[in-house]
Amino acid sequence: GPHLRFRNNFSTGMGWDGIMVALIAKNNPINAIGVSLLWGMIKAGSLNMERMTSVNRILVTLIQALFVIFITVDIRSLLKKVSLGKRRVLETGGAK
Repeated sequence: GPHLRFRNNFSTGMGWDGIMVALIAKNNPINAIGVSLLWGMIKAGSLNMERMTSVNRILVTLIQALFVIFITVDIRSLLKKVSLGKRRVLETGGAK
């Protein structure tokens, strides 16, 4: 590295970031390139935003978490389950 020795705590959380990038990219190496660039821009922007404003970078971590949740949720199967549930309620007349 630039310090000619191993620096402890140089970059923490890289494994977690890698898992999140792979999850969003759905394990596609081509998609992982774009997602990792976007993830890095968000992370670097959060550090800069914390320095320049009074906003804490935990807010950006929360936004990243919501990003992961919304991207990885399979909306088609979720909507299918909801519509099947409504159909069952209508067929039974609301009684279980």
